[in-house]
Amino acid sequence: MNIGGVYRGNYIQTADYTYALATANHPMFYNIFPNLHFKAVNGKVVQIMIGKGQDLSILPDNRNSAILITSFIIAIFCILYFVCAPIVNLIYATKHRAVRSNQASGNIIICHWIMLLSGTVAVINNFACLFRFLAINMFRSYNEMKLHIIGNNILFAVCIISIVFFLGFSIQENGIVKNKRFFVTVLFSLLLFTLLIVWNFLKLLG
Repeated sequence: MNIGGVYRGNYIQTADYTYALATANHPMFYNIFPNLHFKAVNGKVVQIMIGKGQDLSILPDNRNSAILITSFIIAIFCILYFVCAPIVNLIYATKHRAVRSNQASGNIIICHWIMLLSGTVAVINNFACLFRFLAINMFRSYNEMKLHIIGNNILFAVCIISIVFFLGFSIQENGIVKNKRFFVTVLFSLLLFTLLIVWNFLKLLG
């Protein structure tokens, strides 16, 4: 077995469609892949079992194909939004700073920028986490990734607080309709952090 071209395990056949680990260059093989069993129908492998019966041929119930595809699409849109939106908003603010009419109040704008930057920093934080995990060492322990998860928790808390204040100021100033363009950021913020919760990059408790 070869994982990522770096981690290798050699197996010997002990029975029909059954293999036991002989040598490996990483302890992960001894803990996760001590043996492999292939279930075949008419000579065609239809199921791969490892360890104590874990089925590698199917996805967990909460990680089916529909969830994977939906998560991927949401992630792409969130990344694009939080990368582009700060630049667009900065250009917009610069061009319209002299125009006072129909402008949102300072409090609302501040809350919006906090939401926006929370999402942008979260995207950067998780890109860094994935880079460390995939490009440097895919077998990093949870403790090594914990700093990124704590960062997500902090950003999530900041974002939620800013959303609450944003809604409060909008209602107080009767600016719900006038400030509806800012609600796009609210939507994408909630989508991004929900995605992080679903994929365990953000822990609400513990």
